[in-house]
Parts: sequence; C-alpha cells; structure tokens
Amino acid sequence: MKSLAPLLLALPLSALAGKNCFNNHIKEDMCRQASDIARETQRSLPITLSERVEMYSIEAKENKLIARVKLGVTEDEILATAKQKHIQPGVVKTRMAELAKNGVCANKNPFRSFVRLGGEMEYIYTHPSGNVYSTVKITSCD
Repeated sequence: MKSLAPLLLALPLSALAGKNCFNNHIKEDMCRQASDIARETQRSLPITLSERVEMYSIEAKENKLIARVKLGVTEDEILATAKQKHIQPGVVKTRMAELAKNGVCANKNPFRSFVRLGGEMEYIYTHPSGNVYSTVKITSCD
C-alpha cells in the first residue's frame, strides 16, 4: 500500500495539468500549442521588441510561454529617468505590464489567439547585468 501513495499524490497534479492544457471551449491542447510556439519562436531569437529591449529566450511550461527579455538600461538609469519625469518606480513597472498586455492582446499579435484560447504569457524582464527587474504575467486579453 505504501508504494501507491506517491502515485495517488501525483494524480491531482496531473489532473490540474490536463485542465490547464484544455481550458477552452474548442478543446485545443494549449500545452502542445505552447511547445510549438516556443520551438518556432526560438528559431528567430533574439527578437528586438523595441529600442533597447530584446527577447533572448522563450520556453513552454504547460500552457504558458515564458519569455526572457533583456532591457538595455540599468536599474539606476530607470530610477533616474523616473525621478526626472516625477514618476514613482512602481508606476514604471505597472506601465510596463500594461504595455506588455496591450502588445500581446493587439489584433496583429500572433500571441493574442494563444492567450484568448487559454494560454498564458509571462515576460521576465532583466537588466544588462542579468538581474530581474520585473515579471509580467498575462492570462487574458479582456
């Protein structure tokens, strides 16, 4: 009976993974879609998203795409610019999250359909030093 315990404990986790993969009305496997999109996108990396912003890696984890994005500015430069423009540092991160969501959810963005069908996007923004500046999670386009 002891040998069945690990199997029984693992069942709810696998059931959850299945729910994340098919969390849409058309029963599309979003975990497979995430893997396919990540594999396809990796071929084009690095991708310049805007001046001084570059996506350098992307991976799939269940129904989520996790993109690592390098900012071309240091944390000190961000803080100095925010101070100069009289913006609180937290507001900068909030605006970055809004811009990321608006970009993903724009009609012309290929990730829009992925998110609308139950996929998720996560952007991990790092400074040139490699230190994480912010993480943005996009779970819907509404």
